[in-house]
Amino acid sequence: MSNKDEASEKNSNIHLYELNGGIVTTAELAIKIAELFCEARFGKEDLERQRPFVATDKGSYWRVEGSWNRDGKIEGGAEFYASIEKRDGRIRDLGSYYRLPPRDLKDLMRELSELPEPEPPPGFSE
Repeated sequence: MSNKDEASEKNSNIHLYELNGGIVTTAELAIKIAELFCEARFGKEDLERQRPFVATDKGSYWRVEGSWNRDGKIEGGAEFYASIEKRDGRIRDLGSYYRLPPRDLKDLMRELSELPEPEPPPGFSE
């Protein structure tokens, strides 16, 4: 097979994937991929805590999220997330949210107003 024939065959395979919606065509497959990455990054215990996972179709990719601490009732680690390209299975982003305790807006504004003025950068003149 010539180089030209090999290149043509590779290109036709790429187009076939695109015509069929890519290689990650179902929410179930996206969840399985996300579970593998969740376990590899955070461990088996966190994987179990994150179940069930939910996959949302975002057009060109799947957004997969775990369920741990989604309601934010516990300060600290929260749900795992991953965005997976449908076309080629590439991971766009992945991580875990962190929940802070709810704060009163008035208290927050007061704390911010009490911060000192930042120093201008070196060489800055008004």
